[in-house]
Amino acid sequence: MKTNEDLLEIIKKLEKENENLKKSRDDDQKRIKEQNIKLQQQDIKLQQQDIKLQQQDIKLQQQDIKLQQQDLKIYETNVKLEEALLKIKTYEEKYNIEKTRVFIAKTEKLENIVINEVEEVIKEENKEKRTNKGKKYNKKKIDYEKLVSEVKYIEPDEQICPTCGEKLIVASEKVRYLVNVIPASMKVVKIIKVNKKCPHCGSSKTAPILYGYPILNEETKQALDEEKLYLGGCCVCGIEPEFHCFDCKKDFGTPPVFVCKNETEKYRDIIVSISFYDGGYFEGYPEVFMEKRIDSIMVSVYAGHRKEPVFQRTMSENEWFMIIDQLYETLYIHEWEEKYNNPDILDGEQWGVWIKLTENREKRYCGNNAYPALWMELKELFRTYFNEASVRLCATIISE
Repeated sequence: MKTNEDLLEIIKKLEKENENLKKSRDDDQKRIKEQNIKLQQQDIKLQQQDIKLQQQDIKLQQQDIKLQQQDLKIYETNVKLEEALLKIKTYEEKYNIEKTRVFIAKTEKLENIVINEVEEVIKEENKEKRTNKGKKYNKKKIDYEKLVSEVKYIEPDEQICPTCGEKLIVASEKVRYLVNVIPASMKVVKIIKVNKKCPHCGSSKTAPILYGYPILNEETKQALDEEKLYLGGCCVCGIEPEFHCFDCKKDFGTPPVFVCKNETEKYRDIIVSISFYDGGYFEGYPEVFMEKRIDSIMVSVYAGHRKEPVFQRTMSENEWFMIIDQLYETLYIHEWEEKYNNPDILDGEQWGVWIKLTENREKRYCGNNAYPALWMELKELFRTYFNEASVRLCATIISE
């Protein structure tokens, strides 16, 4: 049997355990309240973030609407621009056709055929435009993806989650296309027709040579009948003459190249000096001497029997190449005879052209009271330098 003391002791233990349980319960309740407060605060933050995201989404939708409106305006501008470019192209092709009909050259004849084809294409395009006139253009028909030349990525402002601190991942992508319109440009080409003289007989009755199998349409036949075009055949090697003379029946206008051991070099690249003299025994031989040096190009003029130049100055590269081009692409001096001689005249006029090339090579053309067909053109080419030095040239008398 338990005594009263034992019962009292048991009661005290129970009361103590009850107090401990109450204290633990209070602590748990306090902890739960604190957690609830934190959760409520987090929920408020999430709600605020959700509101911000909704506002940003609304702004993005508004921007997207504006961009779509801009895209529509740009598309309409592109349509107008294409129409304007088509008109410019039509006028340009018609202009080229009319210009081509003025004179028929070897290359221009082929271009004329292409231009006529383009003209037919333009007519078909204009016909389609007239058929589709009044119809609204559908923006969705344009596949912008095929026209993309550059891709840009726009990253969000926030890269880290404000709640958990982890890096944000890509949930979705919104794609839009920005179209930049480049204005059209205009190119004006000046076309100058030059009549070529034959270096063999001096005749202007010449025409371009058309190589290969020709397209014998009406215009080609008319050009052949009027001797504005000459057929050169199908066998070509790369250095064929460009023109034919109908008076002396000779071809001329081979490329200005020096042929040596199956290799070709442009005269422009290998000429070192050019000398031209013209005179006689009594008055001497006035001379123009042009020399390409390491750092400059010099032109010197000698008068009569003098051994020292009476005039000197530097030449520009453009002036130097102009002389070479005139000699080889206008006078075709590389197709001249090396010597012209008239044994029936004593003394009189002697002239010469001496061209030095690299590797101690040279070309000489000279005459004794006899002249090539383009002699006067050669003399006029160098007369400027004699006049600049106030040196008088010999007067040429060409007998028929």
